[in-house]
Amino acid sequence: MKTRRLLEVDLARLAPLPADEQRLRMRRLIGGGGRFSFKPMREQFAEVLNSQPPMFVPLGAAPVTEFSVIEERLKKDCRSAEELSFNMLAARMLYSHFRAQGVVSHPYNFGSMALGLERGIQYWVQSFYARSGLPVVTFIDPRGGQGLTARARDVVFAAMHAAIRERNPDFANAVLEIIQLPYERQSKSPDSSPTPRALRVHTLDGAPVFTFDEIDRMLTQTLRIWDEVCAEAVEATRRRAGGTGSLL
Repeated sequence: MKTRRLLEVDLARLAPLPADEQRLRMRRLIGGGGRFSFKPMREQFAEVLNSQPPMFVPLGAAPVTEFSVIEERLKKDCRSAEELSFNMLAARMLYSHFRAQGVVSHPYNFGSMALGLERGIQYWVQSFYARSGLPVVTFIDPRGGQGLTARARDVVFAAMHAAIRERNPDFANAVLEIIQLPYERQSKSPDSSPTPRALRVHTLDGAPVFTFDEIDRMLTQTLRIWDEVCAEAVEATRRRAGGTGSLL
């Protein structure tokens, strides 16, 4: 049995929950899996956010990439009609949002935030843009109804604050934002298209809810539980294949 990596959005959703509740939800995650990925859209973030290297800005901004270019890349990279439909909607909504603000972003390697178990997380796009003289760093959650809860956003903002504001003096006053793209299906059919609604933008006002030590402990514990649940699922599959029953 092949178990999948626990995605950042799921990690943030699970971390504030009691351990027993985490295990129950993790077993459903392992059993259900995902029918499609937003990776094709994420790979277009540079064009969606109009990313341009700072060294070239004084020479004049390069032309904004037309959405048709992004669309063709998504058609090439998406593996199914459903995946293309959701990726296209997310990309178009984000593209329109950033074009309406005239955003010009700049690539910046914030790296990842190291946790226990020799793993790291990355709750931010590797770029920033300016708003009212302040840098803005963004995390994009395209998951709709299964996206970040209010408590999960607290986890993400705390991680952003620790990894970006506290570790990068040039970004000590950065605006931290989470953009969520809510949508709803027209039906339960896998071939149905998502129905767009207005995206939501959340910003961190003041200090985060959790300290770095608190989120490090929470996220590391959640990853440890995930490893245990994955190991249980693998063992259960092995026993079923051998005709000795199931642990789950």
